[in-house]
Amino acid sequence: QECRWGTRTGVEVICSQSGDISVVELISSEAGWHIQRILGEILTNVEKHARATKVFLDLSVDSTSLTLEARDNGVGLPSEGSRTPADGHYGVSGMFERASILNAKLTMDGYSTDSGVHTILTVPFESLDLSEGAA
Repeated sequence: QECRWGTRTGVEVICSQSGDISVVELISSEAGWHIQRILGEILTNVEKHARATKVFLDLSVDSTSLTLEARDNGVGLPSEGSRTPADGHYGVSGMFERASILNAKLTMDGYSTDSGVHTILTVPFESLDLSEGAA
């Protein structure tokens, strides 16, 4: 899916993975859907707002969680004081709502001067309903 998105948008997608990613096949359909929607919103924001030429996606699995990390080389987030990433952006708000449903931690950083937005989603295994995905 990410490769098709990159071809359509002209943004180079660079993917990496670490850990036992076979666990991805065991994720419940509901948890997987939320993770896919969060990734979709990240890519939509890169396409619509970032003016990026590259996006780096990393999927990692450790003994307790699955982490999806995305970083682009675009313009970053607007610096408007204490504005939170979700203020006035329904797609970003939806990302945080989905993360909450998954009992996951979602962080977005794009206010630094080195450009781009860095998003990290960390989902604990117990929120992935791994046994359901295997059925």
